[in-house]
Amino acid sequence: MNQPAFPTWTKDDAMTHGMTLRDFFAAAALQGMYSLEVYPKDHYFWELLSYCAGTGGSCLIIGSAAGVAVMGMEKIDFFWYLKKISWVAVIGYLSGALFFILQHNFFS
Repeated sequence: MNQPAFPTWTKDDAMTHGMTLRDFFAAAALQGMYSLEVYPKDHYFWELLSYCAGTGGSCLIIGSAAGVAVMGMEKIDFFWYLKKISWVAVIGYLSGALFFILQHNFFS
């Protein structure tokens, strides 16, 4: 049985990863994992991937370079951010993803 050299990610894996790390390189890797024959240009999957990669890093302050910079400049403690802010960011992130999916299902 031939197995891929790297683990394959489902859409849910991509969304979960995007929620914790705003990672340009992970988004680029995901683009390489899915062919344009399966998900053609302008498919809603690519839009969801963009949403996840672009906004998910707010859930953890270390999820983006900007968050790490703010930690250093403003002396924000990671655990303070985790307790006070992360839950709000997770609610916003999941609400946005849910709205995106519902909008796609009802208006497409």
